[in-house]
Amino acid sequence: MLRSTRISRRPATYYFAWRMNAELKEIRGTNLESLTKLKIHLIYLFLMNVEVTSRVQLRKAFDFLNSLTETEFRCRNRLSTQAFRFLCNELKEKTTLRRSRRISLENKVLCALLFFAIGSYQRSVGMRKYLSQTTVSKYVAEVTNALTCLEVLNRHIHFPITIQERNQIKLK
Repeated sequence: MLRSTRISRRPATYYFAWRMNAELKEIRGTNLESLTKLKIHLIYLFLMNVEVTSRVQLRKAFDFLNSLTETEFRCRNRLSTQAFRFLCNELKEKTTLRRSRRISLENKVLCALLFFAIGSYQRSVGMRKYLSQTTVSKYVAEVTNALTCLEVLNRHIHFPITIQERNQIKLK
């Protein structure tokens, strides 16, 4: 039995189509000459196959810290940008967590925070950040190990030991 050929629809193809559609919507109502120039430009882009396919390029295309407002960033990551920067600096200073060739320390921490915040599967977190499931697993483990480093824990987490300390907490 013959199988029909399947056309794969990659996320980059959707992005390219979305960008073309956005450019067409932007110039509706203008003169015929500019519309013709745009069509030629879009045909050129299509023929040159200018589309973002690499996960690295997709990650670099969107800068989370500078392109999102404070409320959007807080809704997505359950943390303010100021607290996020403090956390990244703290992890950079106190632990061995570092950036790799392909991804920054900030993106590693964002990936782990997203996993902690939504409690979803690693694959869905990876799709949002353009990472594979195994990479998400590796980054979550790295960030978790960095957060549970004794130097970081002792500085920010203190459990009451004496009865007086426990009573003070109960009063709050």
